[in-house]
Amino acid sequence: MAVAVTITVKGNDALTTAVSGVGVWVFSSDGSVEHAAGVTDAAGEVLFMLTGSADGVTYQVRLYKTGAITTNPYTISVLESAVPATPNEFDATVDVMDESAATDPYMCRVTGYIKSSSGRPVAGANVNFDPLHITVAANELGATSASTVTDTDGAFTIDLYRGVTYMADCGSVDAMETIVIPDRAWIRFTDLMYPRVMSAIPVDASISPTVGVATAVAVTTVLSDFSDTITLVSWLTATSSDEAVAAVVMSADGVLVTGAASGTCTITLERIIPSGLEVKGDTTDIRTITVTVA
Repeated sequence: MAVAVTITVKGNDALTTAVSGVGVWVFSSDGSVEHAAGVTDAAGEVLFMLTGSADGVTYQVRLYKTGAITTNPYTISVLESAVPATPNEFDATVDVMDESAATDPYMCRVTGYIKSSSGRPVAGANVNFDPLHITVAANELGATSASTVTDTDGAFTIDLYRGVTYMADCGSVDAMETIVIPDRAWIRFTDLMYPRVMSAIPVDASISPTVGVATAVAVTTVLSDFSDTITLVSWLTATSSDEAVAAVVMSADGVLVTGAASGTCTITLERIIPSGLEVKGDTTDIRTITVTVA
């Protein structure tokens, strides 16, 4: 049976303040199946309906917020009981980093850390960035290779041109990677190396529109690294399994489904990767809406 589960995310500081805008994913205990996803509200909370049991069903919880350091994964055990001895309420913490923005409007400040395979900070490591693809504006300003050296804590800061594709080389510490600098004043280096794509969940899993009337279905988006520079339309495609029954178009907030004739069909939302953004890992994310037209 599905029961209410609340996850509260707080900052890892003396005030333990709530942190809003944190993407929260709930997976099976082995991390292979995604069960739910959401974003924390102003109180740092996100509510899920998850299957529980008398002995507890184990889930893996992962957090993400641009510019924050998270401890992943968390493990929770969800109980099923009319009045559980312990409510299904769980806490998690994140360290929110201070943004140190570049002052030049053409530049993006990149901050990061270099660590060894054992997790120790690497001091004096050379971090090099060689431009591969240059935008018109950056080309006019003459984007060239840039480099810096990590401090005693393994930290580095460097300003790079927005819109430019660089080859990042951390020497023997890490492999060379291609990164794309977003149109923003600051970003964390790990967000460039391992960008997480957006998840999108339709608010309604099934709808019953009437013929000739458009029904709006809102789509909740779970954050990506570049969520402040992209739109829902650029991340998703929507298709109908039978346009003779219902047609679908993307909107700014979700999808519009218009009934065409009596019958049943399926609307499929599938994630696409915006042009110019290289994404690591699995990019598959398919959601469906069942449509029944009277």
